[in-house]
Amino acid sequence: MTLKSLLTISAGQAATLPKILAVDDRPENLHSLQRILAGLQAEIITARSGHEALAQTLRHDFAVILLDVMMPEMDGFETASLIHDNPTSRHVPIIFVTAADKDQSFEGKGYDLGAVDYLFKPLQPHILLSKVQVFLQLARQQQQLQQSLREVHQLRDNNELLLRSVGEGILSLDLSGHIGFANPAAARLLGLDVSQLAGTNLTDFLLLTEHQAADAQWLTDTFSLHSREASSSTCDQHWLRHAGGHLFPVEYTLSPLHGRNGDFAGVVLVFLDISERKEREALELASKYKSAFLANISHELRTPLHSLLILAKQLAANSEGNLNSDQIKAAGVIQQEGKDLLRLINDILDLSKVEAGKMAMHWEAVSIADMLRHLQSQFTPLAAEKQLVFTITQNIDMPEVLHTDRQRLQQILKNLLSNALKFTHEGEVVLTVSQEENEVIAFTVSDTGIGIADAKQAEIFEAFQQVDVAINRHYEGTGLGLAICRELARLLGAHITLQSQPGQGSHFTLLLPLKPSSSRIRLDTLTTRPHTESVKLPEPQPASPSRQAEPSPRLAELARGKTLLLVDSDMRNSFTLTAQFRQHGFRVIKADSYPTALARLTPEARIDVLIMALMPPHHQARQLFTALQDSQYAPIPALVLLASAEQKQAEAWLQQEAVPCLVKPLDISLLQAWLLEQLEQQLEQQQASREV
Repeated sequence: MTLKSLLTISAGQAATLPKILAVDDRPENLHSLQRILAGLQAEIITARSGHEALAQTLRHDFAVILLDVMMPEMDGFETASLIHDNPTSRHVPIIFVTAADKDQSFEGKGYDLGAVDYLFKPLQPHILLSKVQVFLQLARQQQQLQQSLREVHQLRDNNELLLRSVGEGILSLDLSGHIGFANPAAARLLGLDVSQLAGTNLTDFLLLTEHQAADAQWLTDTFSLHSREASSSTCDQHWLRHAGGHLFPVEYTLSPLHGRNGDFAGVVLVFLDISERKEREALELASKYKSAFLANISHELRTPLHSLLILAKQLAANSEGNLNSDQIKAAGVIQQEGKDLLRLINDILDLSKVEAGKMAMHWEAVSIADMLRHLQSQFTPLAAEKQLVFTITQNIDMPEVLHTDRQRLQQILKNLLSNALKFTHEGEVVLTVSQEENEVIAFTVSDTGIGIADAKQAEIFEAFQQVDVAINRHYEGTGLGLAICRELARLLGAHITLQSQPGQGSHFTLLLPLKPSSSRIRLDTLTTRPHTESVKLPEPQPASPSRQAEPSPRLAELARGKTLLLVDSDMRNSFTLTAQFRQHGFRVIKADSYPTALARLTPEARIDVLIMALMPPHHQARQLFTALQDSQYAPIPALVLLASAEQKQAEAWLQQEAVPCLVKPLDISLLQAWLLEQLEQQLEQQQASREV
């Protein structure tokens, strides 16, 4: 231990040591007292006169005063009298030290002045020490009591501050429910002042049943029940009445109060206003119901609508040549309006999924070059139709791969490009891809279109908002595209910026990190979709009504004379798909259940292709697939049609069975591509068998 630390400790101890005042006009007597008292844990202060002693009592608090009686100018008796006249030193014990002989009248005078004892010279050290130590011990105990009292006062002040600061209401109640104490939060929640609450009864603020209101003992019985609990009892919830008359929900605890003899004397009620929590729970429940409603109704809406689109397309094609021009035009109008309605339904469903946190993200390595080639091939013809130039520029030294959700990234870019083409009458649309700082890729869609005023730039990212009503009517659209883009960008860890002026075009920039944050990776590892090499269909994209393919001449050629088994319990789907397949040249056999399909799956039926909708029970579907592998049948290609709500449930066993699938509403171009691929393979196998 260093000298500095020792000095620090000594200084700290001296500050708390009790003090002794030694008063004597003769220096040798003072030195003698100091020598005897040196071993005590005390600070010794000396004075050589009564005046000096009085001055010291004004500066210090003493545990004991050793006062010489015989002093010039002011003797010990007068000094003691003046010391005890001072309120601050009135109770300091004084021991007179004298060389006079013992005299009762002499001693009596000292005791009358407040002396507690006498010591006669020559002093006996052990007697002096024993008497002084008693008063030192008393002083230490007094210091401890004073410190404890200060701590109690500090604790009381802290508790009062805490009670006034907490947001929970706190009430102390007697057995009959009368309020003895209320903190400011309780008064605020109940709509009264603290002074107004004192003496009122809790029943004035409770929502009671008729039975409870009529039973005067009900509240006391309730309190007694809680008093038997070993600890505070947290109750579910209750309703309290505000002084203004309205009710509000609270969560509360009751803790028993006990009197001095341990008897139950009342309770402490702590309550919290949970109105905001209730509102939040109600909103969450409403959102849950909305999501469930939209998920259920989406299938009910899109399935018949998709059938309507296919049938309207077939009518507009007028393959039989029995419709006049007005009827063909009407069929085209039905088809176009159906496409717009389907697009609106899909947009609303996407937005509701994002808002409800139900949009699953599938992280994967995405080739930037492949994605740009796909966008180039898709949007170049659309730009050419409007006599616009569409170009894609990419900076040198770009990374080859992004780690993101391919489908959602393409959805954002396609929406931005579609908007650019829609609102541009002449000039060009350019997609620029560049690498920014901090490993961020910037996708900028620039156009020479109508532009957007500053005041409208924030609004267009809100749902059902466009630049103005006139533009909405002229260009059509749902007003949901940019709102969906903004939310999808947020899920990708990206954001969208906009620079635009009316008449000068617009620049929408998607700033996307090269890699998602680790928290997103951990979250979405659980929802990453499985892949299987046996599924050879193109990657499923969001259903788009614009992707209705024209009948393929090659498919019609290969399908002629082929038999297709269609399994679907929905008469609307069955009718629509049957018409579609027959238009291609297939002979269609229909089954409305799996057992019926199994019954019709015979060698004599010579089934070439099987297309089935996934229906409960799923184990019967697996039995049907097992039958397809039986040696008595030639290998029959099969395709499963899934409702979007069934996709996740069926994903595991479809992967196990290695069966390709399409999600409803169907993309006819994908369906035709799959049929054409299967028939081409069958033709190759037949030709190979003939050569053998």
